[in-house]
Amino acid sequence: MSDDTTLRGPALTLPVADLTSITTPFEGDLLQRAKLAEQLTGYLGRLRYGAVIALDAPWGEGKSWFARHWAAQLKALQYRVGFIDAFQEDYTEDPFVLLASEIRQLCQGSGLAQRLTTKAAAVGSALMPLAVKATVNGLGKLMGTSDVVDQFQDSYDKALDKSAEFAQEWTKKRLESHKAEKESVVGFRRTLEDFTTEGDTPTVIFIDELDRCRPAFAVSMIERIKHFFEVPNLVFVLVMNRSQLEKAICGVYGAETDAAAYLGKFLHLSLRLPKQRTGDMSPGAPISAFVRSTLARYNIANSDNFAGCLAAMAVLANLSLRDIERACALYVLAGLGWNGLMACLITIRIKHQELYEALRDEAETGRATFGNLTTEWYKFAQRQRGGLERFAQVLFAYGQYVAGTQTPELKQQVNDSRSMLFGDDWTVTPSELESFQRGIRALDLDVAI
Repeated sequence: MSDDTTLRGPALTLPVADLTSITTPFEGDLLQRAKLAEQLTGYLGRLRYGAVIALDAPWGEGKSWFARHWAAQLKALQYRVGFIDAFQEDYTEDPFVLLASEIRQLCQGSGLAQRLTTKAAAVGSALMPLAVKATVNGLGKLMGTSDVVDQFQDSYDKALDKSAEFAQEWTKKRLESHKAEKESVVGFRRTLEDFTTEGDTPTVIFIDELDRCRPAFAVSMIERIKHFFEVPNLVFVLVMNRSQLEKAICGVYGAETDAAAYLGKFLHLSLRLPKQRTGDMSPGAPISAFVRSTLARYNIANSDNFAGCLAAMAVLANLSLRDIERACALYVLAGLGWNGLMACLITIRIKHQELYEALRDEAETGRATFGNLTTEWYKFAQRQRGGLERFAQVLFAYGQYVAGTQTPELKQQVNDSRSMLFGDDWTVTPSELESFQRGIRALDLDVAI
């Protein structure tokens, strides 16, 4: 009897990599991004007056992987590095507390730790809404302790009887306290600067997943950095999808806001994470290596041909790394080893769901649309280098044939390309149209992708 693993087949989901305890920075760097980290590290030495850097990429492009490995590399180089997963922390009422707490952790062992804590507490108190202060005060009395926040206590008591007097008293207290609050901010920034200028290298704080946070929290985060943490030798790296963060800004300040210009006020540098997409279909190409590595995690060996074809589709259809992982899962589930054809159909399943459904249902317009899509891919590939143009030409011929242009010349062209479309099964596959529908049906899986 087969063991349980054999009966079940390969796992359909991949384990989430633990990025919190990296021992060897950029180990398994299939996309060759270590060079980019070295280049960015060289920039840090020129940012003696502090900076906010945006590291921008769409969702599913490996931003967190890169940021975690770069942070680990900086730690190995003796940089003081903090890392905040903003999405996991966006339940926090005010990002100032989160930022100050992360820096305070880096101060441990320094004589400035207690000073920074005291100064941060003073600023935090000034930022705390009045209603919250009153609540905290009330809880303190119930617990039998002295007032936690006492500067508004007299005014709060009077409000119970005379709201007008309370308003006047509150305004008076605010005017009197404004100077003290400004001084507390100045004191905090001076103490923070004392810490950041202790060493020769900048202190670097990574903030990941900012674009996934509640809009108000995300916007408040960048504003708090600007207002309270802009000091020499302190660099923030915001790891984000910039377009999504700009939408968050519009969500907070209104649809008519020039979100790009507003965000630009808070950034000193904005860099895009390279996608590493080329027309190279060879086994050594970065995306081919990434596909092979992903399939190996599914226990699928000898996948060089499919890896090359899917790498080509990643360029033609602008697949993200997450899209590629989903494509590998569908390839495993489909169970057909037709390299080029399945890479193409899987891409349509992921990126063009309506077209896939039309092809599955054999709708009249489905095959014509498929032919048009392969034409667009071929035109794009003609401007690229490497083996991409040849692969796209094969898909173009196949697409025109499926769409109804079944001339003898085109049929011969498709027949000459069967090995690229069907791999090792090219001599025993059914007819072109039958194999097309069989590939479509193989992907008709009731699974979320």
